[in-house]
Amino acid sequence: MIIDSHLHVDIEGFDEQVLLRYMDNHGIERGWLLSWEEHRAPVPEYRHLSPQKIMETCRHHPDRFLPFYA
Repeated sequence: MIIDSHLHVDIEGFDEQVLLRYMDNHGIERGWLLSWEEHRAPVPEYRHLSPQKIMETCRHHPDRFLPFYA
């Protein structure tokens, strides 16, 4: 089983369906969805990633995604 331990949903055009296609195309069976929460982000590329969207995506595809925070 291949698990991608660093995925984000709704960043750089990677919505739920794009992530699933990416995973299928690369033989990835499961993915850890990470949020991105920083009070004072040290990098200009910082984007708030909703924990709610992560949980929603995991509820839609519990066999593919696991939620992680931070």
